[in-house]
Amino acid sequence: MTANDVNRGARELEAPRLVAGVCRRSRKTLGQAVAFRVPKLDLVMSVSVDEECLKFLRGSLEAMPVVIRCSLLKPKASASDRLKWTGLAFRLVHGPAGRTATDMDRTNAREAADILKEVVPQLEKIRNGHSSARLRHKADHYLRRIATETGQTSP
Repeated sequence: MTANDVNRGARELEAPRLVAGVCRRSRKTLGQAVAFRVPKLDLVMSVSVDEECLKFLRGSLEAMPVVIRCSLLKPKASASDRLKWTGLAFRLVHGPAGRTATDMDRTNAREAADILKEVVPQLEKIRNGHSSARLRHKADHYLRRIATETGQTSP
């Protein structure tokens, strides 16, 4: 079944068939038959796609400390956003789980530790004056972790 058959009102489903290297299938969606194409796999292309994905992921990991710093130190950031970004910074400090740390991971951990030291005044402001007890408690928890893990005096 092709898109033209769907447009003409054909409603029967047919089994997938191979046409010129492309598997054509049809399925029913909300009472209508919809045709779609599934390209056959190209193993050479999948390797290059994997390399492109890894390149993209490495770039994202390299940019992570900058994104966290900008998001945490934004003047109009909400308290809950600051706490979420602080949690991500802690994840960077502790490094990857389930694989060995690379040089980039160690660099990100050092930068994240510096970011956590910079965010202490904002966390103290949340802990001392926010109306939500849950956010005050979370800010206090993060301040204690920063003091413990970075060797600063207690908050």
